[in-house]
Amino acid sequence: MDYPETRYLAAFMAVCAEGGFHRAGEKLHLSQPAVSYQIRMLEQVMKVPLFERTPRGAMLTEAGEMLRDYCSRSLSDLAALRAQLQSGEMSARGTLKIASVSGFGRYVLFPLLAREFADVRVELRYPTQDDVIRFVAAGICDLGVIYESKTSSLFDCSPLTNEELVLIGQKDSQLTIGGLEQVSRLPFITYDESEYVIGRWMRACFGEQASLRSVAHFEELEEVMELVRLGRGVSVVPDHCARTFLEQGSLRVIRPRNRKRATNKVYAITRAGAYRSQETERLLKMLGENRQTQR
Repeated sequence: MDYPETRYLAAFMAVCAEGGFHRAGEKLHLSQPAVSYQIRMLEQVMKVPLFERTPRGAMLTEAGEMLRDYCSRSLSDLAALRAQLQSGEMSARGTLKIASVSGFGRYVLFPLLAREFADVRVELRYPTQDDVIRFVAAGICDLGVIYESKTSSLFDCSPLTNEELVLIGQKDSQLTIGGLEQVSRLPFITYDESEYVIGRWMRACFGEQASLRSVAHFEELEEVMELVRLGRGVSVVPDHCARTFLEQGSLRVIRPRNRKRATNKVYAITRAGAYRSQETERLLKMLGENRQTQR
């Protein structure tokens, strides 16, 4: 197969490293017009501008930063493979590069990977949903896990599993929930994904969404559940995130009097037409089997 854009990547990375077309040309022993031509051809292939030309030099655009990060990771992997081949230490270990929304990533993906993929090199990160999509699009990650289905010709998106969203409170809490007005007065412990999670819970249980009162905010769920355990407030989380605390009896689920439940779909996203490694296929199969077991 012919990949004409790859011939331009050396010029691209040189401009990134040197901060300008002239200095990149000196490094590559090319004229500045030759470097400019290669960058222009690469931008035509990628269909986005990669640099902003300024009096102080060439500044990367957001798309340029994504391409630089992807190239850096690819070159790093290639260097590691070369060292491995030269040392004679051949290994069958593959690599899984995954970006996931935090709750599912920390409490479902990580335990599964630690238990079943000891023979695989794993890269697992927990960015925002928008960044999950961006990382998959740029090829930085092979697989993404998101909360909302992504309809685009650029991606393959399929449901992974269903999770229940639950309102959690301190184990000794006698709180009962009658309606949405009462919910809006509760002290909530929020986190980076809670705007989506709590909003979906409200709409599923009460048919609409109300503003809430946040008394503390954290990036991740560990601190959220610790403050709920101490009685500082309540929160809404995916059920698997609180399972250990619920089984230990340090937290309780507070259900609305209408007994309605809020479920949420989790989706897997990959680049359309991209090669899926055996490790990726094995992980998706296991997650699919878990979904069937939960039904």
